[in-house]
Amino acid sequence: LEVHGIKASVTVQDNPFLPTYADKFPVFIFHRVLYTPSVARLIERIKSQNKEIIFDTDDLVYDAEFLQHMDYFTQMNALERKLYENGVGGEILADPYVKVCTASTTFLADKLREKGKRVFLVRNRVSREDVERAETILREVKKDASAIRVAYLSGTPSHNKDFATIIPALRTLFERYPSWHLVLVGPIDTDNQLHAFSDRIEQVPFLPRAKYFAAVAEMDITLAPLEIGNPFCEGKSELKWFEAGLVGVPTVAAATGTFKEA
Repeated sequence: LEVHGIKASVTVQDNPFLPTYADKFPVFIFHRVLYTPSVARLIERIKSQNKEIIFDTDDLVYDAEFLQHMDYFTQMNALERKLYENGVGGEILADPYVKVCTASTTFLADKLREKGKRVFLVRNRVSREDVERAETILREVKKDASAIRVAYLSGTPSHNKDFATIIPALRTLFERYPSWHLVLVGPIDTDNQLHAFSDRIEQVPFLPRAKYFAAVAEMDITLAPLEIGNPFCEGKSELKWFEAGLVGVPTVAAATGTFKEA
């Protein structure tokens, strides 16, 4: 928005002054916001002033019908599940006052149109800071020539099932190529089938963004597995592909509709 000369501000839903913001802006975008009492008060004040509300999503978490397909949801405790029972922001989306949505993939946009909304496709992008960071990294990166380093960057704890889809292929590659090493970044559980190759598997904890691109740049290949046919996975953007591409690393990706479009 700032690139296009539009004054914009960002806050979190737990901001204690949230309802007062209704007086300060003409347009409000709600992205992955749980419908808390504070959020409800903000929305009522926005509506009373006849201002614009836009519902934005980059995931299928807004619809409780699809949460069963989210691996991480099955691992939540009862209190966490209560917060998600109507989907993340499902109440906002269901409000007839909200007529416009933005979504990061064609799949998500189509799902929102089924709810009678006017939808604009706003694909995920990298920031100017990411581009500047990548240019510096590309000048400085040094790769290990003695090994082929293949990485899976999970990002969140919700990707164990996605990773499981490629374990048979990973086992075959480990057996075939002695120089092949796997780097797992973020929260992910490996499978017993890979324990025989544990000396060639490196697990790295969750990385801050500044270190994330530097770590990716040291890899030879990144992996983007997803469960084919799982609607939650079909809603995922091509982010893993273009972030790795920013630092010159190719990606082997699942053939979801979004990755095929990309």
